[in-house]
Amino acid sequence: MGLPGTRFSRITRAPATANRGNIEKVPLHHRIRTWVLTRTGKSFDYGDVHTGRNSQGQYRRDMIRISMAVVAIFILALASGSPKATGQDVQRIAAVVNDDVVSLFDLVQRMRLVIFSSGLEDSAEVRRRIGPQVLRRLIDERLQLQEAKRNNVTVSDQQTLQAVKVIEKQNRLPAGQLDAYLARNGISSETLTTQVRAEMSWVQLLRRQINTFNQIGEDEVDAEISRLEANRGLPEYHISEIYLVIESSEQEVLVRENAERLVEQIRAGGNFRVLARQFSDGVTATQGGDIGWVTGNQLDEQVAELVQQMDKGEVSDPVRISGGYLIVKLQDLRVASAFVPGDVLIGLHQIVLPLSRSALTAEVEAQMALAQTIGQSVNGCADMAATASEIDANAPNEMVNVRVGDMSDAIRTAIRDLPIGVPSKPVRSPAGVHVFMVCKRESSDSDVPERAKIREALISKRMEVLSRSYLRNLRRDAFVDIRI
Repeated sequence: MGLPGTRFSRITRAPATANRGNIEKVPLHHRIRTWVLTRTGKSFDYGDVHTGRNSQGQYRRDMIRISMAVVAIFILALASGSPKATGQDVQRIAAVVNDDVVSLFDLVQRMRLVIFSSGLEDSAEVRRRIGPQVLRRLIDERLQLQEAKRNNVTVSDQQTLQAVKVIEKQNRLPAGQLDAYLARNGISSETLTTQVRAEMSWVQLLRRQINTFNQIGEDEVDAEISRLEANRGLPEYHISEIYLVIESSEQEVLVRENAERLVEQIRAGGNFRVLARQFSDGVTATQGGDIGWVTGNQLDEQVAELVQQMDKGEVSDPVRISGGYLIVKLQDLRVASAFVPGDVLIGLHQIVLPLSRSALTAEVEAQMALAQTIGQSVNGCADMAATASEIDANAPNEMVNVRVGDMSDAIRTAIRDLPIGVPSKPVRSPAGVHVFMVCKRESSDSDVPERAKIREALISKRMEVLSRSYLRNLRRDAFVDIRI
């Protein structure tokens, strides 16, 4: 089966006995063909395929199209309640994924979930269109769960339950009623929890890989803040995406057609968020494709030009970008008010050990040593305030709602990432030596969050890149046997 994003390395032909006279006796999955994925070093082995054609590639492309058509017809028969779609058919294997399987029951249930949750029309045409895409997603989920297990990444039942509660809340359902709600529509609750578990396992695995091998440095956070400062006053766009990956040239037409069908479904009333969750290859799929607020210079040039011409709520045609096709929805727009470290308001206590401007080096060193001792002895904001009063009761030892941007570079550096209730290192100023302690920190009205959230956004971008390459490698190395 020619699923977008899958490399097919060998075509296993039907048994030799399957001639025109007895082909109906051969099992369906042999008549359609079986694609087995193998990898040999850096090249791919297509096996011994004697087709009577001059081009293996042409045969491969033709068989991909044939398989897609037959799978769609078979799915249509099952989902439409055809008399030929027996209970035994539904329990058959749709695909083998390494040592795991996707049953036809899994496939039909997921299709029902997609149609029901996205608001698509439950018609034969819609089932025919989404069937191959749904099967591909189920195969990817099996690969993700297998890789998570191999790396000892687990998602507990409690974590899954919490995620399901969020879905309940998003759908404005009473607590604990989601299972019954799905059951009334012929959908097994396990269909949803399996998808949620796969998504959470994959995100945890990606995050672990980044935290272990590719952490975000302070210099990267600083660079992002500088970029945000430079964007002040520029238009910002809140966009969502559906990204469909292309992993080989043979998939170009197929993936574009899939993208076009998704756009048709969305414009016909389909829920963008749900369809992104089900079909997007990006990490943002778990958030319904929500990228958040971006400026034009953060997007591919052609995407930026497109977004700038879109109206709020509009969904774009598929756009060809590096690696695949992108569908964009413009959720909202505004003028950027970029984050500046000075936009953070703090409340702090300080201890000042005075020095004259003409103080000798020995005097400065003595006060620095005393400040170091004080910093090691105080414990919390109350103790800091008491110690400051003992040293100089008349000194202004408390500052409330001070903008970090109004402070000197030396003080700003000392307190920028200082945890609340922890004394700073000694800071030299014209007035003397200071020890600071942050007792409250909050953002002002800036539209962009502080460093911790900027770091999280950078991690998400890195996860996006890692997810695409990671999943591409898993697909390439997998054994996948399509049996419908």
